[in-house]
Amino acid sequence: MRRLLLLVPLAVAAAAPAGAGGAESTCNFTVNPPFLYAPPGGTVISDVSVECFAPQRRIRIEATLTQDGAIAAATMRDCRKRSTCYVSTDASTNDVPGDQVWCTTASASADGTFLGKETVCETNDF
Repeated sequence: MRRLLLLVPLAVAAAAPAGAGGAESTCNFTVNPPFLYAPPGGTVISDVSVECFAPQRRIRIEATLTQDGAIAAATMRDCRKRSTCYVSTDASTNDVPGDQVWCTTASASADGTFLGKETVCETNDF
């Protein structure tokens, strides 16, 4: 009796979908300190960015700009099928006596992977 041995090639793919898993190690999350544009008075602006080494299905950034702990402005942005995402938050302000503390608190995710939450405050008095 003859035996027939059938060999079937089997390929196992270890690759995950683009951007899935490990986004925290392939993306850079940056929160810049607020700055005053066109002083005195004018507009306080803060910039937040996520830069990934490969396109992600969705990058989400949420940012809040505060003055002395009170919310002055907030925004959220979704970028789809991109490797970078930027958002600016701005608030008009009058020059009032004393020094106010302006801060940006932001969080971000890429393809559902949490990249972090960070608060950065102004570096100049305004």
